[in-house]
Amino acid sequence: MSNLILRDINISCLNRIDQLAKKSNQSRNSYLKNAIENMAVHQNILDIDMKYTELCEKVFLVLQANTKSLNQLIESNNIMINTLNKITGG
Repeated sequence: MSNLILRDINISCLNRIDQLAKKSNQSRNSYLKNAIENMAVHQNILDIDMKYTELCEKVFLVLQANTKSLNQLIESNNIMINTLNKITGG
């Protein structure tokens, strides 16, 4: 574990931190340690969420392209089936 020193913190902010720490039955150090660790984890989650969103957008575009290709294939097949039916009298 490493140490972290913060200087020039507004006294009203420190008082509020102390109130929050007391409310959660923690020391100021423990409260701030948990808050900083949560902040770091939260940022990791945001980064993963952004990557997931980008991936979903790319998958959506691929699905759209595949759907368009499949619809074109179906249309071509229908034309060929209709042409064969006309030729064979079916």
